Amino acid sequence: MQLQAISDAAGYGSRAQSTAYLASLFSQEWRPVADLPIRIDFVYASVMTFLAPVVEEALFTGFLLNAIAKPCGFIAAALGVALCFTFMHTFKVSVGVFLIPLFFASLTYSAIRIWCGSLLLPMLAHCAINGVIFIPKWVVAASYWSRV
Repeated sequence: MQLQAISDAAGYGSRAQSTAYLASLFSQEWRPVADLPIRIDFVYASVMTFLAPVVEEALFTGFLLNAIAKPCGFIAAALGVALCFTFMHTFKVSVGVFLIPLFFASLTYSAIRIWCGSLLLPMLAHCAINGVIFIPKWVVAASYWSRV
């Protein structure tokens, strides 16, 4: 979708019109993760894309998984962690069907943690998923700044 929109922007008659279109697309894409379409917000959101998973996995698949697994077992712990992880994300993205993949992503991170016994792989998996999600946003940002 974003790549098509960038292609559409190139079809505008003037550079000013296509730049205005890219600016609106940039704001639309980055508004959920940044306040304004400025470079510092872009840098902040990009850093958080890779820092948040480290903190979240340390908290959820590290601390919380162990805390629940001791009295209840690993299956209950993985389900409890996934529910907590999903609930925590409702504050950022509100409630909707897109929480279902978050639930299953968290189950996957917990399964990776249980399987390998380390937090490193779930952290890397979470960072990789966030990176894939952000690629279109970075493409839009690069297109926007190349015209500004």
